[in-house]
Amino acid sequence: MYISTCTNGQKWFREKHILKVLVSNPHYEVTGGSVIFKGENLLDMEPEDRSIAGLFMSFQSPIEIPGVSNIGFLNMAYNAGRRKLGLPELGPIEDSIT
Repeated sequence: MYISTCTNGQKWFREKHILKVLVSNPHYEVTGGSVIFKGENLLDMEPEDRSIAGLFMSFQSPIEIPGVSNIGFLNMAYNAGRRKLGLPELGPIEDSIT
């Protein structure tokens, strides 16, 4: 699943909250309904299981962590899910990719 959002105006404000619910932000409580992803209700899944299913949130302009590139971080997160599923990991992704 890929959700593209716009970073300005009222629409972004709503989408930001939806994304936080989908990744199980503890400051949000869902009181009804369901979110079906790959045949499973995301709201019944633990955050780790949502990630393994393929749901991951990253920031458009992430805070820099010395020694950790954004592409390297995303690669590590993706491979963690692949390991959990018993799938082979992807190799390192070059930081020069834009």
